[in-house]
Amino acid sequence: MSIKSIVKNSRLLRIASPRRWKYFFPGLFGIHTGDIPSEFIAQGLFIPHACNITISPESMGCDCRIAQNTTIGASFTQLAYNETTLGNRPRLGHLVALMPGSVVSGRIRIGHCVICAANSVITRDVPSFSIAYGVNEIRPVEKRHISAFSHMLYQCASNLKTGGKYVLDGKSYTDGPYLALREKALASIDNPDAVRAILEEDIPHTDYARALLTIGGDGAYSTAPDRDRPAAL
Repeated sequence: MSIKSIVKNSRLLRIASPRRWKYFFPGLFGIHTGDIPSEFIAQGLFIPHACNITISPESMGCDCRIAQNTTIGASFTQLAYNETTLGNRPRLGHLVALMPGSVVSGRIRIGHCVICAANSVITRDVPSFSIAYGVNEIRPVEKRHISAFSHMLYQCASNLKTGGKYVLDGKSYTDGPYLALREKALASIDNPDAVRAILEEDIPHTDYARALLTIGGDGAYSTAPDRDRPAAL
């Protein structure tokens, strides 16, 4: 018997294969998605490093970027003892970037084109075109940050088969107006001012943005943060 066949048929080596580590260490390699359709995970999100991620939003827009060690889910400080998490989870807009270690939790709304900085903890509404950092600290994005959204558009257009998927209350849909927006923005990707103008003008007319308005007003999707709402922490 050759050495190659011994190695190939070795049960120990097969068990030790990195492809099998996820079964022994699911917390290190897994993505917990709750009731989110797999179709949305595959075609609506860009996940560059799929390590220790929990994705359990109430709804989520197109072309979001989820980094490693991030959590989207309910906050138990907002739940009664017999209450489920359904209806108590975040709603995220289009083009939301969750950087490594960030946590988005509770009955909140994260607007369109938002960056949640590394290791941030967000338990309050965040308006569109904002950066959330630290513990519930929020400030508007600057011109230099628009390149991050251009990068997300390019990555999603390059890596997602069909794209344009959003999830709303457990079901996945295709947002045709968003796909048209994406193509328009990609055509002007070298011009940050043009990209921002396209996003600001066209996002409110997407199917998902319209749907959000029918389930509770504009909330965090307006231009100013809700400073009066108490944080959950």
